[in-house]
Amino acid sequence: MAWVITLTAQPLKITSAYPRRKSAKPNPRKGVGNYYLKPYKKLLVDVTASGSALIPALKLGNMLFKALEASGHRVVLASAGQSLRRTFPEEREEGGGPRERWQYSDLWSPARPTIVYVGDVAVGLSIVEISELVMQHRTNKSRYIRESEHIPPRGRLLDDRWMAARAVPFGRFRIVAYSPYVQVDWCEQWQDTKTVPLHTQIGSVVQAIEAMAPALIEKVRQADREAEFRRQKWLEEVERQHREEDRKRVAQSMIDSQTELREMIAQWSHLVSVEQFLRLIRERAECLAGEDKERVLSRLNLALDFIGAKDPLEFFCMWKTPEERYAPRYTTLDGG
Repeated sequence: MAWVITLTAQPLKITSAYPRRKSAKPNPRKGVGNYYLKPYKKLLVDVTASGSALIPALKLGNMLFKALEASGHRVVLASAGQSLRRTFPEEREEGGGPRERWQYSDLWSPARPTIVYVGDVAVGLSIVEISELVMQHRTNKSRYIRESEHIPPRGRLLDDRWMAARAVPFGRFRIVAYSPYVQVDWCEQWQDTKTVPLHTQIGSVVQAIEAMAPALIEKVRQADREAEFRRQKWLEEVERQHREEDRKRVAQSMIDSQTELREMIAQWSHLVSVEQFLRLIRERAECLAGEDKERVLSRLNLALDFIGAKDPLEFFCMWKTPEERYAPRYTTLDGG
């Protein structure tokens, strides 16, 4: 008989009388060395446990969900379209502090967070089996066994088995309530102790979640206000930068237009002087006779072909005013 989470139109619940068909099995992928299960299915309730602790973990979840529902709070999986995120639960016994760069959590994670609604406030829920650091030996079959279970080789053979401290689940559980809103990082947790089992704390857990919901939604609203304030400041900065860029481009268009006009005036003067020079040459050539006249006119034609036909009016018509070069985006350039 397998304990599984069923998804119906009603809030989440756990049943035990589940048909033993191949398609109905949870089909978990077992971890190495009694490590955490990694189900192939992802649309499951947020429970992380080893194979030996799966049933107790699901029973604990059932107790928690029933207690929340009895208090009038819906426990569901987040809808696909909701912008609610899951926070990875800390499985290490004492929190463990920040992980090293080479450390990472390879725990299974569901496709959607498990959510309890306290009124309109969503609170994320996770149940995780706690792990402890245990010295383990790696066997020839790439399995890990506790140091206490390791049998050293006989005689003078060198025991060169690789040994390291590994986080191993050991049957105690932790309930994690967290903010599923991306704006707020918030988390509270309760766990088994040697003297107080976690299932006896369900009532206080429900009361704590109910008490924390108003503070959580206020944090979300405050985060939204701060985010809107930052957004407005960002928009103001973007607007300021656009206006500054607009001023620079307007000023540059005026400089470019003035520079081009000065160059055009200088070029006009040059073309006029060339035109006058060639006209004087032609007038002087008309006063010559015979071969001298033909020789000068021939050279004049060569000069005209070399210079080309350049009408100063064409250059003037190509000149652009500052407004033609750049159309200002703002009617006022005083930053207002």
